[in-house]
Amino acid sequence: MRRCLGIVAAGLLAFGSAHASAIFVDPTATGSDVSANITSSKCLGCFVDASLSDGLEEAMAWLNTGDSFALDFFDLTVGGLIGGAAIEVDATLALASPEVLAVGSGFGGFVSFLFVFNGV
Repeated sequence: MRRCLGIVAAGLLAFGSAHASAIFVDPTATGSDVSANITSSKCLGCFVDASLSDGLEEAMAWLNTGDSFALDFFDLTVGGLIGGAAIEVDATLALASPEVLAVGSGFGGFVSFLFVFNGV
């Protein structure tokens, strides 16, 4: 299983500079979500699964202008018998105060040989 580090600093800095008040990052807020799909595959039995990370309840923070915060936001599990696949990941982080959503997408890929993975 690959753990992906969700770094919210860049988006929050841009948002924070436009608003002088602090924002509250709460990844357990309604609206936080992640999904992953295989976009192309030359792989036998390939799969991808995305889920929000365990322990998000402890990953809350108040951020003022100029602050940054990193959290382990979601987990990706990939696999397959043999071959490779490209994947797309869509993630939404709900901010509790103000109530807004930070949305992002990313692309990647993996290669599998007998369920041994190289290069996610």
